[in-house]
Amino acid sequence: MVMSEGMMDREWPHRVALPAYHCLGHNYVMIRLFCEPLSLCPRTHSLRCGDRDMVVFSFVEREQAKQFRDRFGGEFLDSATWPKWSETRARHTDLFAKQRLRNGRCINCDD
Repeated sequence: MVMSEGMMDREWPHRVALPAYHCLGHNYVMIRLFCEPLSLCPRTHSLRCGDRDMVVFSFVEREQAKQFRDRFGGEFLDSATWPKWSETRARHTDLFAKQRLRNGRCINCDD
């Protein structure tokens, strides 16, 4: 079964974001083992918050998301302010274009 982004939003509404560097190597294994009995979504999201890359873990139950946050840190993401998928992609594209322009390169060029 292919899991759509909309399905993820509906079925796993409680999200905790961790800095990406906390989710590497043995930390990733610890996170997955901790989450085995929890209602963790099989897929994660990623986003950029300021100058940090974040990995977003989604849960069915708020209490389980709180247990995860208490164990690993991070911050809750409010469903009401979570951007829709098309908005996220557009912002990423706009950010990339602005960054390329700031670096003195043509926005439409790949060089």
